[in-house]
Amino acid sequence: ALITVSTLLFSLHTWPEDKPALTPLLKWLTPNSILLQKHLYKPMPVGDRTRYATCTSAAWFHGHYLALANLYGRHIHIYFFDEQTNTLHLIQEITDPTNTHLHMPEHMSVSPDETLLVLSDALKPAMHFYSITPDHRVSSWPLVSLPQKGLVHNVRFSPDGKHCACVCFDKNEAISIYAIDRTHQNSIRLHQTFCDSNYSKLRLKAIYFTQNGRFAILAYSLSIVDSTRMPHENLLAVRTFNQARGTLGDTICTVPGNFSIEDVCLSADETELLATNQAHDELLVYPFNPRTGIINPHYIAHNNPDAQLSFPHGISISHDGNYLAVANYGDDSCNIYALQNSNLHNSH
Repeated sequence: ALITVSTLLFSLHTWPEDKPALTPLLKWLTPNSILLQKHLYKPMPVGDRTRYATCTSAAWFHGHYLALANLYGRHIHIYFFDEQTNTLHLIQEITDPTNTHLHMPEHMSVSPDETLLVLSDALKPAMHFYSITPDHRVSSWPLVSLPQKGLVHNVRFSPDGKHCACVCFDKNEAISIYAIDRTHQNSIRLHQTFCDSNYSKLRLKAIYFTQNGRFAILAYSLSIVDSTRMPHENLLAVRTFNQARGTLGDTICTVPGNFSIEDVCLSADETELLATNQAHDELLVYPFNPRTGIINPHYIAHNNPDAQLSFPHGISISHDGNYLAVANYGDDSCNIYALQNSNLHNSH
């Protein structure tokens, strides 16, 4: 579906007086951060600010195990989150780009059966699939790597685990979906089932599927280069999804805004759509109807100083719905928020 930036109408929003504060239970700083040697790395502009591409993606699996990818750091860290002490314990560190293909890891997703992790590479555009072992570790060598034509910004498994989607900056192949064949022992094979273009100035940043397999939520935003030349713009779109065939259909809902959305996810009950707004250090929350696929445009924003966000990028909610993890580019950290008794949106 083509999107014309010039015709976007920004959605109205409300700021409820009783908006619940969202403060991190834990703010975890990446050990040996590249920020200790900033002179070796190139800062990236986002509007009138700059940041370094550091902690970029978070993915919960096997209960409260958490994978964190680091773009400039070129590594994945696997942690266990201890609920009793609210701390992260390092379980595994994967750091060798030559053997792991971690040239610049951008985003991660874990399969529904929690046996596969797919990772997107920004430097040498590709999708890499790794196995997850029963002892909560990730294999350091990919089962398969699939090159792409443009920077792969986001990857996601379908709810049944039979397909994997990626969104990238290539105009002709902006959305690709692949069927996953796991009938071959210790290997997987991929077959493309869908491909779509995007010739808008808004780049595809994220994709997320509803658990019923009926809808795909897409997030579009400006590239970092365009964000320095024009006001921030984004578009959230919902398209039908045929989970049996691995194809996208009609667009049924669009919500524009003046943000820089990097990643999206749904709450455990799927009544809330969460999005990271990198440009304004915010977490946006939209009411969502998983039965109809409609996004309510009247969002609320969780922002600083309470939220302690710094160029937020990747986002993930634990399977039990109790914890939210947000990766921050700005200060190379991961914020963990407790959601057990928290209403992110005042509509509850």
